[in-house]
Amino acid sequence: MMEEISSKPHQDNNVRMETKVEVILTKREKEILNYICEGATNTEIAKKLSISVKTVEGYKTKLITKTKTRNSAHLVMYAAIHRLIEL
Repeated sequence: MMEEISSKPHQDNNVRMETKVEVILTKREKEILNYICEGATNTEIAKKLSISVKTVEGYKTKLITKTKTRNSAHLVMYAAIHRLIEL
């Protein structure tokens, strides 16, 4: 039996995704977010951008705070739903 796919945002008991949200990201935050969404580790991102791992961690924390997400996986889901990245 096939389930109908809805374009409504994902919602369950633990995660609520708002559809009307404006998050303003800097160019560097967008770069970091894209690498996170590609599955790059903090160390890989740091090497690619010639910055320290601690700086990457700081950007990741800021992204999670700005988007009100809970962790990297939730951040990636948020970025895809809100079209902050290109799939």
